[in-house]
Amino acid sequence: MSTESLIEIVTIANAALGSNTKIQLFQQDNFFPILQNATVMEVAIASAQELMDQPIEKGATITDFTIKKPKVAEVSFILAAVSYLSDYLLIKQLYENNTFLILQTTVDTYSNMIIAAMPYKESAEMYQALRIGITLREIQQVSPSYSPAPAKAQIQNTTNKGNVQPKAATEQKESKFASWTGISG
Repeated sequence: MSTESLIEIVTIANAALGSNTKIQLFQQDNFFPILQNATVMEVAIASAQELMDQPIEKGATITDFTIKKPKVAEVSFILAAVSYLSDYLLIKQLYENNTFLILQTTVDTYSNMIIAAMPYKESAEMYQALRIGITLREIQQVSPSYSPAPAKAQIQNTTNKGNVQPKAATEQKESKFASWTGISG
């Protein structure tokens, strides 16, 4: 599914839900919104790529291609007292099942994300709420391509020769051996 169609589906889902926040999490397989009672405090997205440097004969270095690293998003929530236990259990289930999620932020939509970490903090100051931060990581799926292997060459069968006894060396072979090694038979 293309990114444009994912953005369109998520936008329609937000409009149908009457969502007033631009930051939202959805299950990727059925676009079910999760954590609707949670208040998003902060989202930090890390997009990176590795530049591949190659030295050349003149001593300079050229960069001829890049490797895109998986995107990582850190999302901080405050789960309301009304549903913090059920919301926490939902996050834990999504984490344990490696469920693919879609993260919609104000400016972009990120798909193929799974929960990589889910630390939380409990304190007396927030006795009726739970502060939780989840780390989402993009999973880059690759479809393998392959071609059929060539047919194996026919190998002659050497196992069914029966019991073969060694033959005695001829005089000619013995004399060659003696001339090479200096040992006479």
